[in-house]
Amino acid sequence: MRDFRELQTILQETFLEDDLVNAVYRSTAGINNKHTMYWAVVVEATGRTDYEEYSNYTYNWYFINKQTPRTATEDIDWNYSMGMLIAKNAIKRLEDKDIMAQYPITYNFGSIKFADVCDVVTCTVTLQIENELDCK
Repeated sequence: MRDFRELQTILQETFLEDDLVNAVYRSTAGINNKHTMYWAVVVEATGRTDYEEYSNYTYNWYFINKQTPRTATEDIDWNYSMGMLIAKNAIKRLEDKDIMAQYPITYNFGSIKFADVCDVVTCTVTLQIENELDCK
């Protein structure tokens, strides 16, 4: 069975494969500074459920981009679209690594002030990983 640390590393590397992503954090507290590089992704683990043949890990994912001086509506719409695209592309890459997302996945949108005014796409994702069975 893959352990939690291995999964965390795989998630971080998978998100950094995306050309838009500049930073991956494990807590939203990490992005609350003036030196944050966007797009920032937060991968926050919230739980694990073990079954005999597989384990489910539940995460809150945050896709965060700073608003720019463009008109607010265009900026927000673009950020929401790109945030969902980053998530969908990561899910596809994870499937290639035998980590399966459980559907449906619901996306939520909002703007928030950290050190910058940012648009945020959030989603709760359950990842299913097959356990290694010892058949001895």
